[in-house]
Amino acid sequence: MAAMTELSVFNTDRTILSTADENTVQVEKLPPETTQHFDRDPETNKLLWFASPPMNVTPAPTPKYSLTYLHFLSTKRRKGLDDILAGKE
Repeated sequence: MAAMTELSVFNTDRTILSTADENTVQVEKLPPETTQHFDRDPETNKLLWFASPPMNVTPAPTPKYSLTYLHFLSTKRRKGLDDILAGKE
């Protein structure tokens, strides 16, 4: 029984028109020339409307090695190659 009451809560119409008296609410509909530029829900074909524009999220830059670390690596590799060439392993 509890599931039935929860289901009915989700099925109730909570639009402005149902909350207020339809005769007192003034509604302007967008012309079809305007609505064709907006996305629609594929299931209901209702216009998708968002309260704010999408956020432009810039991706975080990938980490870069410092010149000091790169110099350390090259020195370490060069020393390792010199040791191998000298037969010290």
